[in-house]
Amino acid sequence: MGCHYSVTCLDCKTDYDCGYGSYSSWAPWVDTVAEFDAWATKEPDLAAISKNQNIRKVLVEHVGHKLERWSSDYCSEIGGDLLMHAGYDDVVLVKKFGSFARVDMDKL
Repeated sequence: MGCHYSVTCLDCKTDYDCGYGSYSSWAPWVDTVAEFDAWATKEPDLAAISKNQNIRKVLVEHVGHKLERWSSDYCSEIGGDLLMHAGYDDVVLVKKFGSFARVDMDKL
């Protein structure tokens, strides 16, 4: 089983679907290109997978922006907001998420 992994730029109001896959094949949740590249030197085969390269592309394009990372495994859009399902409570991760532009990185 797998999940979709997205990076959402709160500054640009754009959500990037970076791809689909199992947890074991995803890059760790990094905040910078330098962190991604440091991980990539340890896991070059995983880093080369297109979905992980998609994450790196978003990090490069949005340096200095406020980013939120999330997975379809535990988040969903309800009432226009992106909610993280945390136990019995839902936590708003991104308000007004429904108005954000959506980019499917695999179709670029």
